[in-house]
This record gives sequence, C-alpha cells and structure tokens, in this order.
Amino acid sequence: MLKRVKNVFVFFLLMTLVISGVSFAQNVGKVKGKVIDEKSKQPLPGVTITVDGTDAIAFTDENGAYELELPEGTYVLRTEFLGYVPGKAENVVVSSEKANVVNFSMKEAAAFTGEEVVVTGERLNVPLSRATASVSVESSKKFEFVSGAEDAGDLLKSTPGIQMESVGGAGSEKRIKIRGQGSPINNNRVLLLIDGVPAQNPRVGTADISDFPVEMIERIEVMKGAASAIYGGNAQSGVINIITKKGRKKPIFKFDMKVSTYQHRHDANQDWTQYYGVFHSWGGKNWDYSISGSYLFSKGLTYAETNKLAVSAARQGYIKVNYPGFPDFEPNKPATAPPYFNYNPNVVFDTSDLDDAENYNVNVNFGFKPFKGNQVRINTGYAFRHAPNFFGSFTVPSIDLVTRNRREWLSFTDTWEITPKLTYALKFNMDKISNTGDLFFFSSDYQSKRKAKYYARTGEDPQEDIDFWKATGVPLNLSPFRYFSKDWGIDNSITFVSDIFEPEGNSLTIGHAFRWEKVDLPPSKNEGLKQYLETPQHRKSTAIYFQDLQKIGKLNINIGGRWEQITHFIDDFDDEFSPRFAVNYEISPGTTLRASVGRAFRPPEYSHVYYFKGQGGNFFGNPELTYDIAWNYELGLKFLTKYVSGDIAYYYTKYSDQEVEVPLLAANPELVNLDNPKNVKFFKIYKKNREILGADVADAVNKVLNYYIDSGLVSKEEFIGVPRARTWINRGTAVYQGFDTSFDIENPWLPNLNLNLSYLFTRARAGNVNPFDFSQGGAPQPVKAPNFVTDARRDVVPLNILEVDG
Repeated sequence: MLKRVKNVFVFFLLMTLVISGVSFAQNVGKVKGKVIDEKSKQPLPGVTITVDGTDAIAFTDENGAYELELPEGTYVLRTEFLGYVPGKAENVVVSSEKANVVNFSMKEAAAFTGEEVVVTGERLNVPLSRATASVSVESSKKFEFVSGAEDAGDLLKSTPGIQMESVGGAGSEKRIKIRGQGSPINNNRVLLLIDGVPAQNPRVGTADISDFPVEMIERIEVMKGAASAIYGGNAQSGVINIITKKGRKKPIFKFDMKVSTYQHRHDANQDWTQYYGVFHSWGGKNWDYSISGSYLFSKGLTYAETNKLAVSAARQGYIKVNYPGFPDFEPNKPATAPPYFNYNPNVVFDTSDLDDAENYNVNVNFGFKPFKGNQVRINTGYAFRHAPNFFGSFTVPSIDLVTRNRREWLSFTDTWEITPKLTYALKFNMDKISNTGDLFFFSSDYQSKRKAKYYARTGEDPQEDIDFWKATGVPLNLSPFRYFSKDWGIDNSITFVSDIFEPEGNSLTIGHAFRWEKVDLPPSKNEGLKQYLETPQHRKSTAIYFQDLQKIGKLNINIGGRWEQITHFIDDFDDEFSPRFAVNYEISPGTTLRASVGRAFRPPEYSHVYYFKGQGGNFFGNPELTYDIAWNYELGLKFLTKYVSGDIAYYYTKYSDQEVEVPLLAANPELVNLDNPKNVKFFKIYKKNREILGADVADAVNKVLNYYIDSGLVSKEEFIGVPRARTWINRGTAVYQGFDTSFDIENPWLPNLNLNLSYLFTRARAGNVNPFDFSQGGAPQPVKAPNFVTDARRDVVPLNILEVDG
C-alpha cells in the first residue's frame, strides 16, 4: 500500500513539472529588430542589447539584426555601442502570440563612450579614433594597475612603442626611446610637454620625465612619429604630453606611502626605499586648484652590474695587475692592482653614502574663469633629484657620478572662446634648471706588503692589508661640473571653425611661437675650467605655424606646416620648414585607416657646438654643426570588434645629417707626435681609420681642426698632445622601420579583466633602405680609438651611421 501511494505521488509530481514546463513555454515571447546608424542609415553590427531587471543579453549580427526571448511582460531595452550615444526603449510589451519589433537608430557620439579625447596629435581636441597621428594614451584609469609607480616614466613603461631605460635605481633619471629612435645617453629626439607647454632641458634638449611625480598626472598622451610641423625642433621621434590634474567640485585628499626593501647583501648596507605622496584638489563653478607633492629616499642602491671591478679590463690585458688567478702572475713580487679590484661594486659603494638617492617634488595648479568663455590656468612647481650613477666595472679607476638636478617651472595658459567658432589660445612658460655633479673615484694602484705567492697560497685578498679610506682618503673629488640653464617661451594661436563641406567640417589654426634659451658653465663654479668657447650661450627661436583639419564625411584630412628660425652667437642656422600631411578614414564605427608623412628636425646640442676642452680637455665642439633631419612615413589601422580592439602601424623613418661623435685625430695621423713612443699605436690606428672613414669624413673633421688652429684657440702642437680628442660631425643617413602593434582584449562576463598585448619590431639600417627590405645587412667595420681611462682600450665609432660598406 505504501509503495502504491509512493508511485502515485511520483506520478503527480512528474505531471506537475511537465504541465509547468508547457505553461512556461507558452508564456515566452520574442523581441527582435535592427539597429542602424542615424546619419548613414547603415546597419551596426556588434551592438549590445540588454534588458533592465534581467540577465538577458544579445548582440546584433552583421546586418544589425538581433532577437531576444523573454517571458511575457513589459520591459525596458537598452543599446550600447562604442562611439554612439546609448539607446533606450521603454514600455516594450512581450507577448507569446506575436513577436514585437523594436528598431533602434543610434546617434554617433562626439567622442566614443569611454574613448579618450586627445590634443597632442592635432593641437585640437579630437577623438582618439579620428586622430591622424599615431597616439597612445595612458589615463588615470590605468594608473591603478601600475604597481609601485612614482613618476611619469613608471607610467610609460608598458606603453606600446615606448622603450624605457633607468640610469640607476629608484628615483633615478629615465631615458626614453620611441620606436627605438633616440640617443643612447639621453632623450633628445623626444619632445616633452606639460599641458601642451614645452618642458625640455635646454642644455641637451632632453625630456626628463623623472621630474614629474604620478600624483600630479591626470593622463599622458604619446604621439609617435615626426611632429616638428606641429611642435618644432626636438620632436623627431615623437611627443610626450603630460596632462596635469585639475580641481573638481568635490574636494579630494589623498596620501600614499610605500616602503620596500631588497635582498640584503653580505657586508653591505640594508637596501630599502621609502616613498610618500600627497594630493589635494577642490573647485567651484569658476575656479579650481590642485596641490601635489612627493618625497623619495633610497639607500643601498643595487646595480645590475654582475662583473666585479676592473676584472674584465685585467683579463683582456687593458690594465696590468699582479694578482692571483690573472694573466702574467708573478708570485715572487708584491701583489698590485687598482683599489677594490675584483670587488662586487654594490658592496664597494655601500661603504659610504655614495649610493643614496633622494627626490622631492611640489606642484600647484590653479585655474579660474574671469568671464564667460575664458579659462586661465597657472601651473608652477619645483623638483629636486639627487642620484648616483655607477660608471661600470670596466672603468679604471672605478668611478661613481653623483648628480644633483634642480628644476623650477611656471606656465600660464589662457584659452578664450570668442565665439562658438573662434578661439584664441595663449601659452607662456619659464624654466630654470641647474645640473651639478661630482665624480668620485678610487685612487691609484696599491702594492701589497707581502709577496703575491702568500695570497695565492692562503687564498686571502691582498687588499685586506690596506685601509684605503685612511691611507688614501677615498673617495676623492675628481672633477665637479655645474650647468645652469634658463628658458622662456610664448605661443599665440587662433582657431577658426567653418562649415566647409559639412557643418563645422573645417578647423584652421594659425599661430606664432617664440623661445629664448640660455646655458651657462661659469668657470668660477667649475674650478676655473673654461669648458665652452663662450659662456653663457643663448639661442632664440621664432616660428610661424598652421594646422588645417578638414572633415569630409568619413574622411579626415590634416595639412600643416611650421617655419622656424634659430639664431645663436656664431651664426644663424638655416631656416627650417617642416610640413605634414595626414589622412584618417573611418571604415566602420571604431575602425579607421590612417596614413601620414611628415618632416622633423633637431638642433644640435649646446655642448656639441660650443665645447672647448671639455670633459678633461678631450671634447671640442664643432661650430659648423647643424640640424639633423628626419622624414617619417606611416600607415596605420585602428580597429574595434566585440571583444578585441587594437592598433597596427607600419612606420619608415629616414634620418639624414645625423650628429656622429668621432675621434678628432681619427682621420689625421699626421698630427700624432711620433717622438713619443707611446703614440706609435695612435698613428697606426688613425692611419687605418682614414682608410675606413674615407675622404668625406676626414675633410669634415679637418674643418673642425682648422677652425681651432686658424682662430688661434688651440695650436697644432696642443692637438698633437691630445690623442683622445673628440668632436661631432653631420654625416650619414639611416633608416628606422618596423611595426608597432597593440591589442586590448575584453571579456563581457568578466568586465574587470582586461588583457593588453603589444609588440614592437624595429630595424635600423644605414643608407637609403627599401621600405620593404627587412634584412639586417652586414656588420660595420670598427674604427678604433683609445678610451679615456687606458690607451689600449678600443672605442667603436658607429659606422652604420657613416654609411661605410661592410
């Protein structure tokens, strides 16, 4: 009986489920329709359709069609698509009897939802997808994912197309290359802007982004490629524009503290770094301000150098040591070697405070609106950086350069919207920079008290018998240097928007820029040494520019140019005109094809023109040094799909008249004094160099020699006594070409998970290389010259730039 009741219960339960299922299926209805572009009436694929209060989601197909199944009822449908204003349909009735057709017509947004609006590429506010230049944006949204970021350089580490190199540890100077293009010792091919205002170091034209802490940065825009038509000299490989934070109506106060440590080394100081940052901002309807500051202190800096001090030089025979385990060891003579020979450099520099680093920065940003349509902004700041720079384990004696750099700046901008179609912009900036440093070195070779065989037998270090600090006063101050530079600039521009081809289809900007620079190396602050031909040095730059952005349907055209004249005390440089032409075509919403060609130039560094017996009497500037030139060609594709977006660019940059450092006597063996037996090696080296370099380079070097000799600044006999002398010349062409790609992958089910992939391929070759030839070519034949430390060490001149075969 119980079994029968159980069977009946199961039967009724099954029937209830079946009936419920049938009833549920009968109460389901459909909603379908199409989504089109409001202006073009073309279907929009990949649009997301969601239903309020449910988990239902659908995407339009290639024809813009979608379909949803929902229980009977009344709903609110929403549409979302990157680049368009979100759509909404209310009171959508779902019935099981008939499908409800709901169509959407979406309006294109002025800028993509969530898309950055950039100014760097065009000098105008342009949606990133419509920019005719290759622009990457690092926004504050991404900063939280950059672990341990302290300054602008840290934020750019993962930017596609950017190579970041740090001179030392925490707080040290950072060097930037864009697509592999840049000097190996500074950033003089990259232009730095703060809120669109130039912030270069005038002395060497570098972009020192370590001076700007993360607390003050809202976002960073990176324009890749030649940009002299827009921003003038130094913008050869690209532009970095740091946009600072502004105040908001809601007051914000933020404090950040980081403390980190490294692995402790035996007999060395504890490695640790402490960082403190503070930010405060506030604002009202017509005013706002922000204040930021940071402090960093690092002790026990760990260098990446794995070689022990001077070991490589000894094994290769560049220095002579009598040390167990090294060539030509003589056990019956005292052990001899440079101080701290065969020591770990990290342990040596931990002996004192030579590896301490300290940075602090303060920035104040204030904006106000004096009347309708007018926005004034004042930005001022101070930065200080104290950092050690180890010269390497090869140098004998071992050297540590301790630098102290100070920067003070003030900028003023005024943007006035005179009418809805006419805007005036004024930018003014002042900078004062001082670069000071001291070279600390470990003094002359030591001689042990015992015979060398004692140390070989016992395994003891010969240096244990010597107290270098008490006996020799290590470290010693070899040579201080004190650079001081000032600059100020003003930029006026007016932008007119007109209805050419379509409403507000044309934006024309015409402007004038002036910049004044001063660089000083006063002998009174450099131990009486005169390191420039004349000091202080001045340069003045005057420029007139225009940018015309025309929109014709889906096509954006940018035509621009900049005429610039730079003057200095010896002679005026030639006037330069840098044109740029670029187009951007929208294939579909979010997918665009762009192409551009532009010219860029870079004025020579002050030191390369004006040096006079600089760096220990070895550097001589070239008064005839002039601009090096670059032409940049680029083809790019920016695309957007449902889950993947990205950018693919092919670039081809051709440099001509590049600055190349060469030995001053390398092609002039007749100036080598053969009465000194030590100079015989120089004569042989330079005689071979003349054959390798050729008459063209030799003639350029001879002009520099004749300038100094004919003007009576240096006699021929003096040059004969300086076999290590060096200078710079404009020679050679080189090409950088490659692919710059980046991809962003999103998962709609994990919206907080974002994957970014980037790949950069760069190939550099000498000469006029076919744009479609990616072969590497043969290795150049080296030119030999002595090092500053030891006469026997070889120095290789970059002959790939000098266009020498082989």
